[in-house]
Amino acid sequence: MNASGSPTERTREALTPSATATGPEATVGAGTAAVDAEIIDLLFAMLGIMKQHFGGAIAQSGLTPQQAHALRCLVPGHPLPMRELAAELTCDASTVTGIVDRLEERGLVQRQPARDDRRVKALVVTNDGVAVRDRLRASLLARAPHLLTLSPSERVALRDLLARVVAGNGIDPRTASFAPARGSAPSDSRAPEPSAPRSPAPPLAAEPHR
Repeated sequence: MNASGSPTERTREALTPSATATGPEATVGAGTAAVDAEIIDLLFAMLGIMKQHFGGAIAQSGLTPQQAHALRCLVPGHPLPMRELAAELTCDASTVTGIVDRLEERGLVQRQPARDDRRVKALVVTNDGVAVRDRLRASLLARAPHLLTLSPSERVALRDLLARVVAGNGIDPRTASFAPARGSAPSDSRAPEPSAPRSPAPPLAAEPHR
């Protein structure tokens, strides 16, 4: 392997089967590895596009990317334990505490004892938080140039493929949504019965909280 090559070249070299392999299997393996490398490259490119898009969508909200992502993870009507939010944001307890402190200071979330274990603090999004969350979602959908090149049927196909990838990595695709939970109404200041634990949703941005 050429250590002086670009990261993309090194990735492709690492994923490409040894040149000593022969036969149809080697040809198929080499082709699959090349496609996999291109998919990884494109996902990284898309990650950069989404980070820029997300930053633009939240610019007028006064929230940092992690604060906005935390609000995204809080589904109206479904309290979420602090530890589960930390897992969804892929950060430690001290970091998520700071994020929640800022959101609580703005009246967007509330800490409440979980119904099944009052020693556990659960987060519920307030009416003001629901309003901000809905505006962020509308801004993301209205400013979606990365989807304009796809036809409606292509968007459905892309959604289904991404859902399979997400599910294949142990994450429920339904928890990766910015939309309100099906059949749920915006929560008031009281926390309803806790929902079942959710798998972590992929972060949209990973920047230090302020």
